[in-house]
Parts: sequence; C-alpha cells; structure tokens
Amino acid sequence: MNLIQEFNKLHSSKEILFLGNAWDLLSALTLEKVGFKAIGTTSWGIANSFGYAD
Repeated sequence: MNLIQEFNKLHSSKEILFLGNAWDLLSALTLEKVGFKAIGTTSWGIANSFGYAD
C-alpha cells in the first residue's frame, strides 16, 4: 500500500483522525514523534520556513 492509499484509509476508518498542524520542520517532526498518523500544514508556515511571504 502506498502513502496515498494509507492516507485515504485513515479517512474512511471508524477511528477518529486527528491531524496535527505543523508550522515548520521542527513542529512536523515533533508531531510525528508523538504519534500523529497524519500531519497538516499551512501555506504561511511552509512559505515562511523558506523565507517567502505567503
């Protein structure tokens, strides 16, 4: 099963899907480490981490 299929399976599960919201690489790694199965992002957070305006 590829990552897209795994992500789709999370959405159709009877279990509640909690998405952590990462603002940058460090927060994404932290959310992954504490066990989030999926991580959302923000356009501002990604742009800002590369030094760009959103």
